[in-house]
Amino acid sequence: MTIPGLVYSDTAPTDAPHVLVIAREKTGKSTLATTLEDWPGPGKKPLVLAIDPSGVDSARRIGKSLAHFKVRDEPGETFKAKIRNVVEKLETYLVGKEHNFGAIVVDDASTLADRLFDEEQRYSSNPNPKAHYGEILNACSSLYFRLTDLGLPIIWIAWLREPEKVTEKGTSVLIPGGPHILGSFREKLAGRVHAIVMLDKVIARPDDPRASSDGFIRKLHTRPFRGINCESRYALPNPMKAHLGWLLHYIQNGYDPQDPHDQGGAL
Repeated sequence: MTIPGLVYSDTAPTDAPHVLVIAREKTGKSTLATTLEDWPGPGKKPLVLAIDPSGVDSARRIGKSLAHFKVRDEPGETFKAKIRNVVEKLETYLVGKEHNFGAIVVDDASTLADRLFDEEQRYSSNPNPKAHYGEILNACSSLYFRLTDLGLPIIWIAWLREPEKVTEKGTSVLIPGGPHILGSFREKLAGRVHAIVMLDKVIARPDDPRASSDGFIRKLHTRPFRGINCESRYALPNPMKAHLGWLLHYIQNGYDPQDPHDQGGAL
C-alpha cells in the first residue's frame, strides 16, 4: 500500500541536523563557524546569531569574515525582543527565498540563557525566582523551534560544565560533564540535538602539519571523553578534525571508516 508522504528510514534523507558543540574557554569555539565556508557547496556561508558579540570579533581578528547578527545591536527594548526581531528577519528573508547560507550558528546558548535570566531578574514583577527559569525555558524553546522551521542545519555553541565528584550517602559519585547552560533548556537541547561534541585543543609538535597558526591541534570528541558526555545518533570518527562541514556531512550522508573518500574529517 502506498500512502502519500510515507517514507522508509533507509531511503529518507536526514533532516537538517542540530549539533551542540561544548568547549572550555579560549579553545576557538566561535571561530569554528569559519569551517562552514563553502559547505555544503561553493559559495555557501554560515550565518551567526552572535549572542556573545566577542565571538565574531575573534574571527575578524584572524582574518575571517562571518555573516552575523549581533543581537545586542538589534531593535527591541529587551534582549528577548531583540532575539525575536532577528528570527523574524530570518523567517522573512530565508524561507522560500534564494540565499547563500548553508547553516546557522548560535553563539552561544550559555550566554543566551544567562542574559534572559538576568533580564527576568531585573524586570519581572513575579516575586517567585523559580518562575524566571520557566520564562527562559519558554524563550529558548521558541528560538529552537523557529530556527528548526527554517530548514537549515543549526550549530549550538555552549560552554563546558566540567565533570564533578560528589559524595552521596558516603559514596563518591561522578557527575558527567556536559553543556553549561542555565535552567532546564540544557536537558531539552541535549536531548533533541543529533550530536553533542566537545571541541578540544592540544599543543602540537613543531613539525606537525595539522597544527594551526597558534601552535595547537584542535579536534572534536564525538564519544565520552574524560568524564564528559559526548554522543551522536550517527557514526562519526572519534576524534575528528575540528571541522563543522565534515561533521554535518557525516551526519547527513553517513560515515564509513573503510571508505577513503570519508577520511577528510578523520583525525
